[in-house]
Amino acid sequence: QNQGGDDAVDSDAGAAVGSPAYGRTEVFTLDQGENDLTWDMGLVAAGIDIKKYVTGGSAVRDDADNPPGPTVPANSPVTWTYVVTNTGHLPLANVVVTDDQGVAVTCQNQPAVLAPGASFECTASGTAIEGLYRNVGSVVGNVVDGSGQTTSGEVRADNPAHYTGVNLATATVGDFVWSDANGNGLQDAGEPGVPGVAVALLQPGPDGVAGTGDDIPVATTTTGPAGGYLFTNLPAGSYFVKFTAPANAVPSPQNAGDDATDSDGDANGLTAVFPLILGQQDLSWDQGYVPASGAVGDRVWSDLDGDGVQDAGEPGVPNVPVELFRQGPNGPVSVGTTTTDTNGIYLFSGLSAGDYFVKFTPPAGMVISPQDQGGDDAADSDADATGTTVVFPLGQVQEDRTRDLGLVPAAASVGDFVWSDTNGDGVQDGGEAGVAGVTVELLQPGANGVPGGGDDVSVATTTTGPNGQYLFTGLAAGDYFVRFTPPAGSVISPQDQTVDTGDSDGDGSGVTAVFNLGQVEQDLTWDLGIVPPSAVVGDKVFSDTDADGVQDAGE
Repeated sequence: QNQGGDDAVDSDAGAAVGSPAYGRTEVFTLDQGENDLTWDMGLVAAGIDIKKYVTGGSAVRDDADNPPGPTVPANSPVTWTYVVTNTGHLPLANVVVTDDQGVAVTCQNQPAVLAPGASFECTASGTAIEGLYRNVGSVVGNVVDGSGQTTSGEVRADNPAHYTGVNLATATVGDFVWSDANGNGLQDAGEPGVPGVAVALLQPGPDGVAGTGDDIPVATTTTGPAGGYLFTNLPAGSYFVKFTAPANAVPSPQNAGDDATDSDGDANGLTAVFPLILGQQDLSWDQGYVPASGAVGDRVWSDLDGDGVQDAGEPGVPNVPVELFRQGPNGPVSVGTTTTDTNGIYLFSGLSAGDYFVKFTPPAGMVISPQDQGGDDAADSDADATGTTVVFPLGQVQEDRTRDLGLVPAAASVGDFVWSDTNGDGVQDGGEAGVAGVTVELLQPGANGVPGGGDDVSVATTTTGPNGQYLFTGLAAGDYFVRFTPPAGSVISPQDQTVDTGDSDGDGSGVTAVFNLGQVEQDLTWDLGIVPPSAVVGDKVFSDTDADGVQDAGE
């Protein structure tokens, strides 16, 4: 507080942690109209670091943060060194160093208070065990405030070390599986190990070739938390390693550089066959995996003009179901389903290389636009009439955002009129009224294209209104026909006696011809005339013998 003699640049708050004045300035007076911008507070950071080294099998002090670390003969001495440094700007007290494996840590020349920038060392020792060994050194200390008081505030740090203990009477094989983010087949800085990967050690059979039917399994394991693996206590001989790729990843390019840092498995995860002698530790058999980062999208839109091209102003269609399939050796396999968002966008990500296709399910009232129009895959509609795209290849890190679908609003309609053809001429004459309540059905012909062929598809049914009119709306383009069911006792007018707008279009059973309807077409020419039943007048002339005007018995 109040250092340097200049109120404009010093820190004015109390620095004694735990005191009432901590973080507070002194009381000051502010005159009317005064602007006092001199009340500042500086914050001092505290920090600590620990660096752990392992020494075994040689005099080299190895900073073995990552496996496998140095090779150490089993049952020989191993020593760990812990270097603690105050990396902050405040002194530290009560500094304690521990090891997670319970080894006894002894510190040399440790000060009671560790000044900023100061360091001290601690050591621990043990006997090397066989296999990969990891322990973590940790340090904690309390912050000393500006008044020299030790606070409850703590700073902490930790650092691991590794070694691999080997039995000199046997041989050892390892080493590392990593996520090859850039796909170059080399272990680059920042690329992490992959845990849980299945690794098998095998010997080739009599043919001496890896991956044939006479291979001899030796042992299996899985990679540890940091991606390391190790096979120990091996006799001399010829071996190879087989890695099993995790989901959504493919092997990196093989043998792209130095054996210590490259990827050694082929596309099937098999390494070359290599010799091993007693006492040898061969930690050069690594495997990189390229994460699956392929993606497929992109948009479903309302193709207002029905041209199959995404034009300016044509909006996306939300909530359309989209399914992605991978074409496998035994047929298509569903990869996943999604729905388009509010802008009509969809995306499948985290995909591995392979052959794929997309299937869209159009919503009711909309039909699929023409496929592959305009010559631009980024702006056309890619699905056929069933909503399915062609099969297309996808690379391991490729993003394909060209799989779109246009949907045309179903806006076509069919009508129109059932009338009482009183003169039976099949022509709508003036004064002939409409017939209400007549059942009218709209159908599409089946595969044979013929009405009444047994494979017809009913689209909708309605009845004529008070004036004899009917209408089917919201129809997609296609082939249709109409079936009328006339009232009982009536007769259907002769078919096609004049122009389409004024004739009767149903045959003797009330069925029209098949006609084609455009996407936005309104066809109001499908009418039916009904001839009313003929009237009859009669009955009897009788001899009224009693002249009473009533037909009596016997008259």
